[in-house]
Amino acid sequence: MANIQQRPERLPIVILQEALTNDKAYRNLRIVHPVGPPPDPGALLISDPAEANDAERLLQGMAPDGDRVLHIAARLEDVELVRAISVTERWLNAVDATAKNNREETALHCAAATGNVDMIGALLALLAEPEHDDRTRQLLREQKDNGETCLHEAVRCGKEDAVRILVQEDARVVLGPNDGRALVKITDEQGVSALYLATKLRQLEIVQLLTKEQEPAGTYPAASYDGPGRKTALHAAVLLGKDLSEHLAKWNNKELIGKEDLYGNTPLHLLASTSDKIIVKLLLDLDESAGYHADYEGSLPIHVAAANGSLEIVKLLSELRPGCAWSCNNFGQTILHIAVQERRYSVVNYVSSELKFERIFNIRDTDGNTALHMAVLQGHQHIFCQLMRRREVCLSFTNKEELTPLDLAQLSIPPNISSTAAPYLIMNSLIVAGADWGTYRRDHWARNLAKREEGKEPERIGHDHLARSMAKHEEEKESQTIGKSAGVLGVCAVLILTAAFAAPFAVAPFYDTNKEKSMAMRFAYRIFAMSDFGAFGFAAAAISSCTFAGFPFLDRTKRFLYFSTGYLFLLFAAMFMILVFMGGVYLAVRPVVDSATLAYVYLPGVLYPSALLLIRALGSRLLLHMWALTLRLGYPGWFCALPCLLPPPHRGRDHISRALCEMLVQVLFLFHSVHSSGGACTTVGQDEYTSTL
Repeated sequence: MANIQQRPERLPIVILQEALTNDKAYRNLRIVHPVGPPPDPGALLISDPAEANDAERLLQGMAPDGDRVLHIAARLEDVELVRAISVTERWLNAVDATAKNNREETALHCAAATGNVDMIGALLALLAEPEHDDRTRQLLREQKDNGETCLHEAVRCGKEDAVRILVQEDARVVLGPNDGRALVKITDEQGVSALYLATKLRQLEIVQLLTKEQEPAGTYPAASYDGPGRKTALHAAVLLGKDLSEHLAKWNNKELIGKEDLYGNTPLHLLASTSDKIIVKLLLDLDESAGYHADYEGSLPIHVAAANGSLEIVKLLSELRPGCAWSCNNFGQTILHIAVQERRYSVVNYVSSELKFERIFNIRDTDGNTALHMAVLQGHQHIFCQLMRRREVCLSFTNKEELTPLDLAQLSIPPNISSTAAPYLIMNSLIVAGADWGTYRRDHWARNLAKREEGKEPERIGHDHLARSMAKHEEEKESQTIGKSAGVLGVCAVLILTAAFAAPFAVAPFYDTNKEKSMAMRFAYRIFAMSDFGAFGFAAAAISSCTFAGFPFLDRTKRFLYFSTGYLFLLFAAMFMILVFMGGVYLAVRPVVDSATLAYVYLPGVLYPSALLLIRALGSRLLLHMWALTLRLGYPGWFCALPCLLPPPHRGRDHISRALCEMLVQVLFLFHSVHSSGGACTTVGQDEYTSTL
């Protein structure tokens, strides 16, 4: 520390007077007596340092916030003044290097916050004598009001040299390798150590410095890695970068990799929520059991990866630690349950496509639900179809409430009309695929269904009048919804009808039969006329359907059928109206625009919106369910998926839909067998197809 004990170039008294005269911060020091009570809050501030009779009285002064001269000098990085004090014996005796301000900060805290190594060294030089080792140790380890030490301040400043000098000085005065109050072992009020803070701030060089063994070896304790909520520095590092994680894991892998936080999460649990395969593989290589540590909910890292949709982590863990892929958490849920519950399609697609996961397809959780039960409850069509396409997935398992996926599908259908048909498609797909209802009385089912829609617990017996009143209330709400929706559709249909009626009269002047060029456009005019006729006809049909759907005295089922029909007619009317518009534009601008330009603009303008409307309304969802049924049922699955377009069957009439589907399968099987085997058809094959229903 020779570089910080050098004498100042000017006289100490000159330095002190200049500092107190020119800097307003020093002028806030109050005059106090060397021995006596604390300063009176009403004491006058020093207006002219020359009025002070004794420099010692100035050095013992205190600012309103409790700062002493060393605090102010440290903040202003006035190294020259501190050196002047250290070489003047009377001044050195007048100052207290360990004094604190109102925030419990020492001058060393202020110096460390600036990262000025010379200032830190100058303050430590005030206690450089061997007999002051106890005071040096006290100064280094003092904590301010939030529990932070000077090392925390130096780490936050990011100055590696400042951290080094503090650690080296603490290692000089340490009491031994078991000194629990060593500077690197102290945490603040939130439990944050200096090493954890350096990790959070991505200060790799400081992390390496704090984890480096001090000389002589074995005399200084290892740095604390504690963080808030019982986390460790490795918990923070795995989310920040490979270099930090690799260094900390190799530094103390036996403790850090398996260390749990307040909720039982290891660093691998936190890492599983990301997509960093490199660090995962690093931790698994250093600790073979890392993939099998469970948190307080019984979830392994692979469960966390499934919940967050980290497909790459799920693949890696299932390959390197196969046993964890079949484990269940405290709720009895597998990775498939969790992925379905959190709507992670990529994970569900991977798990349902791999043969090694077959054993978890039908596992039931603590509530008795399989992954298919949860898929029905979530209403996610892609996830549902991914599960239903697998023949290994059982469609009729019951949960602890004795409900099958088909029961839950009906319970999931909202009481009012929704713009999405997902619940209906899921329910009809289950019926076509051969799912069964639960085993219970039909009157109890109707009563419990009404109770569930009110958010109440189902009951076993009695209160039929309550069930009937609730059902009537829901019917009234649904009737109002149908009426309002039908009115909106009717208005849209009227607008299309009006435009279709006026279009021919607007385009007619552009078509002149006496001109040869117009005669060449006869085909285009015919297309325009046919499209206009289609738009007019479908719009009129939509208006009629919406009118009947709005009559409250009709049966609810009929009203919904009229509403659905009107919606379909309106879609076709809109597509034909697009053709009318494009045809009218073609007839109007054809005389001045070449055919290539018209084709370039006309075809995309007609095909894209029309296909988008049709696929958006029906195609994508229907094709999705037809694809799933085809994989499960085989060739007849395409045709068996057609009932998905029909309204959902009532509980009492499901046998009719089942019979129709069986007849359709038998006819299709006979047709397929005759064409593929020259008329040979076995009863066993037919029964195999029929049994899928």
